[in-house]
Amino acid sequence: MSANPEDIATKGDLGKLRKKLNKDMRELLAEFAERMEYAARPLKSQPGPPRIGRKYEPLALYLRGRHSPTKVLGFDQIEAIIRSDLPPSAREYREWWANDGYHTQARAWMSAGWRVDRIDLPGRTVRFRKTFDLNA
Repeated sequence: MSANPEDIATKGDLGKLRKKLNKDMRELLAEFAERMEYAARPLKSQPGPPRIGRKYEPLALYLRGRHSPTKVLGFDQIEAIIRSDLPPSAREYREWWANDGYHTQARAWMSAGWRVDRIDLPGRTVRFRKTFDLNA
């Protein structure tokens, strides 16, 4: 079976095809590298470790100095430690005391190695439990 002379590309045609493929490949690789660089950048919503916040930093320091496995504090004691009033939501909503690591108050006790174990809103007390894992 012989090849049709019209199907055989000339050396010039092969050279042009090679250049076009190389150009297309370079463009694809450049686009891929740009996308990879974009994907590898740090997210703005995660700039680094979350900060405690100045208001609740004294609470973190206080809890770090405690050695018992639990510590019960009244809201008035916490206010004396932070030298500021707790917000009304702390007195009304259990969610304010959540160990979420998102809110500054939770980051304070969690960074000190403690978690809220029990909250008594009517009695205005909170029981913290030592986690023994400073990253918990």
